[in-house]
Amino acid sequence: LKLSEFISIEPDYLREKSVLDSLMDELKQLEIDKAKKEQELRNADLANADLAKEIQFKEDIRLKLEYFIKLSEWLESFFLNIVNIMERKVMLKIHNDFNALFQKWFFMIMNSESIKVRLDEEFTPIIEQNGYDMEYENLSGGEKSACALSYRLALNQIINNIISHINTKDLIILDEPTDGLSSEQLE
Repeated sequence: LKLSEFISIEPDYLREKSVLDSLMDELKQLEIDKAKKEQELRNADLANADLAKEIQFKEDIRLKLEYFIKLSEWLESFFLNIVNIMERKVMLKIHNDFNALFQKWFFMIMNSESIKVRLDEEFTPIIEQNGYDMEYENLSGGEKSACALSYRLALNQIINNIISHINTKDLIILDEPTDGLSSEQLE
């Protein structure tokens, strides 16, 4: 072989080597760009996963909020009304029973048709004499004592009827309950 034949290839070789080097540089740049894009994709996947968790968390909160709103609406619309009705009925029964006992005890102590007592809506004693309401302060000492004693006896009986486990049915604590009562009233 002749060496002179290969000398003419050298410019072709250099040109091809230059093209190869250029392509290799381009390949390196493409691999770097590919690695960057893959990293961006991994970062985007992580961000998507975080967003999916956040969306699920907020969706759970939304469902709980809807539940509590419905529960609140039910409580306000139905439950509180039912409780109010029940409370009114219970308090009306207590009021009626208390009033009847108060009147019974007062009549037993006073034994008079001219003076009567009853309770108003707030459980305050109303005294009636000869068809007219009168103030508690205008009663005589005996009448005041009779009213106060009747109220306490009726209250004790009502409490024992409602709350039987306090066991005070046979116990009454009084502080001079008969002060101002006549001997007839004492009997």
